Amino acid sequence: MKKHILSLMLTAALLLSAFAGCGGETEPMSGKTETPEKTDASVPPGTGDTPGENTDPAFDPPEEPEELYPTPDYSGFEMPAATDSLTVYAYSFISSILTPAVELFKTQYPNVKVDYQILGDDEYDTRLRAEIPAGRGPDLLIGTSALLPDVYKTMSTKIFTDLGGFMEKDGDYNPSDYNEGVIRGGLLYGRQYILPLTFSSSCVITSEELLAENGLTPDSMRTWQGFYEACQIFHEKHPDAALFCHGGNQYYLTTLYPYIGFRMIDYEKNAVSFDEERFRDMVDLSRLYCYPDIPNEPKFGEEYMAVHDRNCFFINENTTIITTVTDCLAWRYDYDETPVMLAIPDENDGVTARIEYYGAVPESSQNKLNAWRLMKILLSNEIQYGEDKENAPPKTTYPIGFPVRKESLRKALDSNTYWNGADESDVESFWQLMEALPILLYFRPLYAIISYRI
Repeated sequence: MKKHILSLMLTAALLLSAFAGCGGETEPMSGKTETPEKTDASVPPGTGDTPGENTDPAFDPPEEPEELYPTPDYSGFEMPAATDSLTVYAYSFISSILTPAVELFKTQYPNVKVDYQILGDDEYDTRLRAEIPAGRGPDLLIGTSALLPDVYKTMSTKIFTDLGGFMEKDGDYNPSDYNEGVIRGGLLYGRQYILPLTFSSSCVITSEELLAENGLTPDSMRTWQGFYEACQIFHEKHPDAALFCHGGNQYYLTTLYPYIGFRMIDYEKNAVSFDEERFRDMVDLSRLYCYPDIPNEPKFGEEYMAVHDRNCFFINENTTIITTVTDCLAWRYDYDETPVMLAIPDENDGVTARIEYYGAVPESSQNKLNAWRLMKILLSNEIQYGEDKENAPPKTTYPIGFPVRKESLRKALDSNTYWNGADESDVESFWQLMEALPILLYFRPLYAIISYRI
């Protein structure tokens, strides 16, 4: 096989010689990074938090990480004083989210003057990076991984308000209403500097029949070693088949890396967090499925046919509930096979998910209470789930990701069963995957390029 250069977006932490200076690096919109004293915070962030309970006896959850920081004491926290102003920025991609949320806010708080500005994409980015560090800008920031490639580095500068006091003191906020594993993804030093709004998982789909043909079961693939060996077995029996339908072509590093959840920098310890053995496994698996030309490349809309014909192991285009759940129906009826949903194990044999949208309140905001009120609207069922209309399915205002509000996720799943004919067993499988398996959730900083030659 010819040698190829596989460029993988990784963090600068992998460059060990360069890491020594990361504590004092400057990132746009963040200023100088500072490491807080240990007495300033609490439990580990979502990057290494305690996984949720899983009653499946076949699943051995990762060990509980060491607790680094004492729990914050919010007993003396008082809600900020009410003001009559709120400033919010949006750009084209998030205006569909913010516009209905702002309208709801105006209805609920008619005495508050809302300065709602929809900016061009470049202007949005430029103004945020210039204004927030200078104490200006919006009172509520809605972000994605594209806005801040390493959001934890930005959080470590304390440029965002700790929302833990709001969450504890606001009687309308009930932690059990939300996927708590996802919410913990917004913690750093025990402080809730961002609130996740939607998330996506490492969910992939294959079929029971394909697994049985290869002597595999879903339970055998719940650990990274089991998943790794299953991929080797499938390749041995189908040497020209692809691993995934989307996201990597013949270079699967860019697909596997986010799924396995390498965080690379542990900001709480100010150290490299890197399982070299698992990283080598990932590279070896990518090399195993690397072809000069993609054999039997699945075409868009024919992903299930590719798995049915054994030209592909997994379908991995699952960014919305509809694509994840209702498409399984076509597989059942068109190809007479039983879809199986799996979560690719991460480097800790847990499950890593990705925060798609999050909210943050700049520390410089003069209208923090109104920003918090808008944040709660973004977390509400009206926005997370959508509006029930006669003779029409509901539509969430978030274009990507799964609702962090559990009620909204459940209702959306049930709605797809009613409106799109989704199979109830697929709905339940997806619900259990989102709820029962531990979700260690965080952003992966992807802003340095590492080349690996094979």
